[in-house]
Order: sequence, then C-alpha cells, then structure tokens
Amino acid sequence: MLNIKKAEVARNEAITVSSILFNNFVSLSLFLVLFCLSGHLYAQMPPALDFPQGSEFDPKHSLEPRKSGISPSAISKNVELVGATGGAVFDVFVQDNYAYVCAGVFLVILDISAPSNPTKVGYVLLPDIARGVYVQGSFAYVADDWSGLRIIDVSSPSSPWEVGFYDTPGYAEGVYVQGGLAYIADSSSGLRIIDVSSPSSPVEVGFYDTPDLALGVYVQGGLAYVAGSNGGLIILRYTGSVPVYYGDVSGNGEITAFDASLILRVVVGILKLNDPNYPYLTLDRADVSGNGTVSALDAALVLQYTVGLITEFPCQKPAGAPALDAEVESKSPLTPLYQRGESLKEAIEKLEVVPLDREGQQVLEILKRLIAKPSSPIHTVLLQNFPNPFNPETWIPFELAQDAKVTIRIYNAKGQLIRTFSLGEQKAGFYVSKDKATYWDGRDSAGEKVGSGVYFYTLQVEPMGRQITSEGGVGSFRMTRKMVILK
Repeated sequence: MLNIKKAEVARNEAITVSSILFNNFVSLSLFLVLFCLSGHLYAQMPPALDFPQGSEFDPKHSLEPRKSGISPSAISKNVELVGATGGAVFDVFVQDNYAYVCAGVFLVILDISAPSNPTKVGYVLLPDIARGVYVQGSFAYVADDWSGLRIIDVSSPSSPWEVGFYDTPGYAEGVYVQGGLAYIADSSSGLRIIDVSSPSSPVEVGFYDTPDLALGVYVQGGLAYVAGSNGGLIILRYTGSVPVYYGDVSGNGEITAFDASLILRVVVGILKLNDPNYPYLTLDRADVSGNGTVSALDAALVLQYTVGLITEFPCQKPAGAPALDAEVESKSPLTPLYQRGESLKEAIEKLEVVPLDREGQQVLEILKRLIAKPSSPIHTVLLQNFPNPFNPETWIPFELAQDAKVTIRIYNAKGQLIRTFSLGEQKAGFYVSKDKATYWDGRDSAGEKVGSGVYFYTLQVEPMGRQITSEGGVGSFRMTRKMVILK
C-alpha cells in the first residue's frame, strides 16, 4: 500500500514538472515568434523614418539631422564628419541638391544643399523594403525586394508618387538604368532587364539566370557587371533590341541639356539627322513633339524634361491625342500638355523661371533668339567648330552683329600660324550652317595635312573701312577657341 502511494506521488510530481516545462516551452516559443515578428517590423520601419499621421508626422519617427560630434570616439584619419541623419539607410543616389535614400519601406528625398543639415522634403511609401535606387531625369527607379522594380516620379521632390512597376520573379537587390533599360540584380532570379522607356508601362525584355544570387549591378559600354554572392563578378551583354529613348540624341543613356543643344544644331543647319558622328541623332529620337519634324520646340521640350517641368514627351502621349505644333497658339493653361498644342513661346516662358545649368542657359538664349527671329545677331561671337574632335575636316561657325571684314586664323599648340582664311567683307548674319561656316580640310597653308593634336582658331573682325592686321585695331573684335584633330 505504501508503495502504491509513493508511485502516485511520483506520477503527480512528474505531471507537474511536465506541465511546467510545457508552459515554459510555449512561453519561449511565443517569445521567439514575437521577437522575430518585431524584428521584421522593425526592419520594415526604421526608427528615423517619417510616418504619416494625417497631415502631420509622428515625432518618434522624425528624420532629424544628427548634431555635430555624433561619434566623438570614432576613429578617423583625414576625414571629418560634415552631416548625418538617423535611421537605417540601405542605399543612396545623389542628383543635384537632392539625396534619394532607401530607408526601410520608404524612399525618402533629402535636400542636401546644406550638407551639414540634410532636410527631408518628401517621401513615398513602398510595398516592400527598398534595397537600391537609381535616379535619372524625373524618375527614381527602386529595387524593392520582393516587389521588384518600382518607378517613382520625383519631378516634384516634395510629393513623389509611383507611376509604374514591374514585379520581378526574385527579390530586387540593386538597379542601374541606361538607355531606356533598367538592369535589376534580382537575387535568386539573376539579372532581369526591363524596358522603362515608357515609365508607366515597364516590360521585361531580357534576363540571365546567374549561378548564384545577383546582389548588385553596374552598366558601362554596353556591358552589365553583376555581383554574384559566390560566383564573383559576372559580365553580361544585352543583345536584344534597344528601345527608342526619346530625347536622348547623344546616345549616352541620359537626357540632358546637351541633347537639346544637338537638336538645335539640326534646326539651324550645323548638323543633320543621322550624322555619322552622332548615330543616335535620328528623327524618332529628336522629334519629341511628335509632329513629324525636328524644330526648336523639340529642343525646348527636351530642356523642360531635364528640369522636371514635364515627365514625358508629347510623342509618348495616349493614342489619338494631337501632336504639338511649334506654331500653334496656347490654349487653356490648365489643359494637360498632351491634350493641347503648346507654342515654342510657352515652352520658353516656363524655362525662364527654373534654374538651368550653363549649357541649359545657352540653349535657352538660342531659343529666345530663334523665336524673336532677329535679322542679325545681337553680338559678334565665334562658335565651337563641328565636328570636334574631327578627322580630317571641320567647319568653323560664327555670328556677325554688323557688317565687317572677317579673318580666321589657325594656330598649332606652339602658337605658330599654320593657315589663314581671309573672308573679306561679310554682311551681318549667322554663319553657322555648313554652307556658310568656314570650312577647313585639316591642311596647312602649304597644302600639307597637319598631325593629330590640339589647335587654336581665332576670329578677327574689323569694322568696314578699317584694314585688318594681326594685331587688330580700335573697334575690332577678336576671339579664340580650341579644337582637336584625332587620327
């Protein structure tokens, strides 16, 4: 009987111990689940992000700049701390005065015009964790983990918004954009190539299944350099058709004021479409207005695109919408661009109120002079020869503000005179097209071909009635530029 009671006590103690162990196991499991879940949530919402609360932001997640002396004990050599922000940032791209940072499930735009005090100006909430970002023109291309490629309109930094996306099969880790194509390092799905020439309707045009995880990508010279997790560097070449990248007439994969200047050279006759020196200077790329011709309006639209006044060209308008006409008068300013004709004058007025780089300002000045249709230039000026570099021939353009005697001299790098063009009396006007600019065949005054290298050409202008000398005289004009012969 005593043995039976001892056995029963032992059984009860065993049940009690088992119950305690089970409860502890459940508690531990619950703790681990909550810990992992909180870690996942924390990863998606870094503590320094602005989180929307109506029109305000939760101060607990404000993106405030860190104070100087953030890490007084940091070890450094020849490096000083200029500025910083809090929070977890996975990638960053800088363009002009803005930094585009991947911060958890947000793409945050910071004004870095004052580097010591980066200031948040806008953000956009993404469906997953932003791993990489590339900004080109008015768009930010975000590698958004399991949600693939997200395309964000950043023409207004304070209010960016998503205009398109492509859900890649893997999870996007990195992105590089060139020539209307987005190259995505898509981890387990290798390299994916997306046609983004129409940002609202991206489509996959190629892929390569790398042997391991594709974690990063860089594109240069037609080659994609992919960082593999275990397979090292993988170098790939896209062999498919390249989309028409409207406005990019230089063919460098970007749309800049230089493209606008090339279009203007076609307009005034300095260059022709399909020029062998500019193989991308074609009608389908230059005619961004969609009216079937290349005009100054196309140059103005390209310049508008570079500064974010427009985010797509009229040639990309919905089917059935009218093409723009360089001569059409403006209608209601509230009507969308693709629904109305816009005059060149309107385009210029919009450009006059935005900041432009030096080349952009030069393009704008030429546009204003074209619309004014002056009978003669405002100033006498020597322009850059074209093409440059060249071999063996080139044209030297200039403009005359008044009737004058004109001489052009060419010197080698030692300052020795090798050729003189005495053009005599010339009327005020534009001598910028091939049929009016001064032609040089790359030979010296003896008829011998000159060698490769740097040369200088000088325009000397003397008012009528004065004799032209190498030194010039009172009221004379003299200007020199550099050119290069490459053989």
